[in-house]
Amino acid sequence: MVKMHEEWMIEYNRVYESPKEKESRFKIFKKNVERINAHNQVEEREYDMGVNKFTDMTIEEVKAKYTGLATARCPDGSHARVPHSRNGFNLKATKLNEEVPQSVDWRKKGAVTGVKDQGLCRSSWAFAVVAAVEGLNELNGTSGELVSLSEQELVDCDNYDSGCGGGYLDTAYLWITENNGLNTEEAYPYRGEDGPCDMNTSSHAAATISGYLRVLPRSDEKALEQIVAIQPVTVGISVSEDFTNYLEGVFTGNCTSDDLDHAVTIVGYENVEGGTSYWIVKNSWGESWGDEGYIKMAKDIAEPEGLCGLAMDAWYPILD
Repeated sequence: MVKMHEEWMIEYNRVYESPKEKESRFKIFKKNVERINAHNQVEEREYDMGVNKFTDMTIEEVKAKYTGLATARCPDGSHARVPHSRNGFNLKATKLNEEVPQSVDWRKKGAVTGVKDQGLCRSSWAFAVVAAVEGLNELNGTSGELVSLSEQELVDCDNYDSGCGGGYLDTAYLWITENNGLNTEEAYPYRGEDGPCDMNTSSHAAATISGYLRVLPRSDEKALEQIVAIQPVTVGISVSEDFTNYLEGVFTGNCTSDDLDHAVTIVGYENVEGGTSYWIVKNSWGESWGDEGYIKMAKDIAEPEGLCGLAMDAWYPILD
């Protein structure tokens, strides 16, 4: 195990400040590897776990540093910092159709940019929202071709949210709407830290939205499926040890819906007859995490909130 840790340190360019820190990190690494190995020895498992850049961290550290969805709300579900007239902007119940495609993968339609990495910044909210806006603009033909948009613009300029301190999904969409869009990632590149808003760059939009909607009713995977069949959707989830250790397969691991702390983008689904149906989920932890940056999350589970609460707080952008 010591040799494995040394090799892992080289692969992930991990340098510790002292022998004492290395010792404590090794203990965490060993515990996580043992958990991964025990899971992978179960013959009838739905998914595999694997070591990754988080293997020497506790789940508390991952949640504190690599997530970013804010969840503190007023009793009515609104945000204290946003004018009340803006809360519930464009809300209406999702109209449920009788049929949806058996499977949808917006990557195959050229509506999903490459996997990005939020780094040591609690900006998952920005990445998840931007991915949905990128997809909508490509599918509507407004940008001509798939354009990678700027998460850093949201981190720096969205005054409804807190940059690397975390943010909400709906207020991020609200800011984009009021700002008349987002610039490209090339024009306003990601730095992974808070900074002053570049007003000149932010005033030039490469893609726009006219508003945003919440998937209603909440905690309804069928309603969520209706929208994902049309476009990528931004959702909140609760990160767990099993989720963090995911490598490949259909994730059915332990997680809760009590504390949504991370934002991701659902870019498709697969309904499997006689097997486990799943959502295709784009994360923002880089391509080295999970299945080349993605995770397949079990769909249509018994709990109405969805696995890890993914059906509880789902939003998507619209274009008139």
